[in-house]
Amino acid sequence: MPSFRSPKHQAAHAVSQRLAIGKSRHDNRDSGLVHSLGTARNYASALAGFTRFLSENRLGDLAGATATEALAYLSIRSGEVRQSAIDLDRLALQCHLGQRLERVRSDLVTERGGRAYSSEQYQLIREHLSPRNALGVCRAF
Repeated sequence: MPSFRSPKHQAAHAVSQRLAIGKSRHDNRDSGLVHSLGTARNYASALAGFTRFLSENRLGDLAGATATEALAYLSIRSGEVRQSAIDLDRLALQCHLGQRLERVRSDLVTERGGRAYSSEQYQLIREHLSPRNALGVCRAF
């Protein structure tokens, strides 16, 4: 029977069924339960997106979701978001479905460069500074 709850409430209910707040996660390792409020919030957000996908494509509700639907959702998401968001979605779906899902790679490239200014940027900065302050930038670079 389909659910009449909104995607957000379906996701919140699904996560609430897996909550183990106040129980030691060290004693309950590999139980599939969520021991952190932050993790619960992230999983609820991820499952809400998956539930919206299910309802938009008329695939049912969150309670009747399958692993093939989850993998289809992850493959669509791989073109929209970076790898960390896909991994979060996959972990939330694994927790909900109770089975492992293969890792889907993002199509978007994550830049892993440094945050330092390039030499051209340093030159532009020096041009707009007073000679006294530009000397400090020259020495730092």
